Parts: sequence; C-alpha cells; structure tokens
Amino acid sequence: MTKPTSPLSDFVRRTLDHHRMSYRQLAEAAVDPETGERLDHRWLNGLVKGRYATAPAPARLRALAAGLRVPPVVVKRLAAQQFLDLETDGGEDVGDDAYLIYLQAKRLLPEDRAVVRDLVRRLADCASVGPPACR
Repeated sequence: MTKPTSPLSDFVRRTLDHHRMSYRQLAEAAVDPETGERLDHRWLNGLVKGRYATAPAPARLRALAAGLRVPPVVVKRLAAQQFLDLETDGGEDVGDDAYLIYLQAKRLLPEDRAVVRDLVRRLADCASVGPPACR
C-alpha cells in the first residue's frame, strides 16, 4: 500500500516555513477576492495536518491562493491532486521544489525572470535529448 499524498497540505506547510508565517498571519491575508470569504487559522491548521477528506470550496481555494501569494491555479491543481486523485502527466510533475522556485522567481525583476525562464527552457531541452548533447 502506498502512502497517501497531500500535495496541498505539504505546499502550505512549506510556504509558511519559507515566509516564516504563522497560521494566524496566513489567515489574515487569506481573503477570497471574489466573495470576501476569510479563512480561519484553525481551518488552515486542520488542512496542513490532513484533517479534511474532501476538497475545499472554490472560495476557500481562492482565499488560500491570495494568502499564499500564488496564482489560484497552483492551489487548485494541488487540491485536485490531494483530494480528487488528479494524476500528473510525465512532464507536469517537476518535484516538490517547483512552487518554491516559483516563489523565488516571482520576486525577480522582469528581465531577470526572462533569464531564468531561458535557462529553464535550455535545461529542459537538454534533458529531452540527453546529457551528451548538452555538454
């Protein structure tokens, strides 16, 4: 039997650690831009600890994305993986660090993001043709 995965819970935990935020601080920032719904710090704690078996409502996912300062699609995809057994296709799963890399890259100036984007594309091209072609 394989261990159940909890991509959304893990991402929230890692992002809180990365930003050195508490559940209360995240709850203050977690407001759905469409409905104004706010998240409670106890609910966030329960999410991270894996206490919920069903996917959060869309308003909660949008609020969580706002609080974590990531695009809503990031949170929605992780929720689908955790609660709806969405499986990633080969190229979509780039590992646990993908969203933390995103958090760092979005702090860069636009011209620096372009350099990072180019580097990532070249590395991905190298990976597809094999290491000898990239030397």
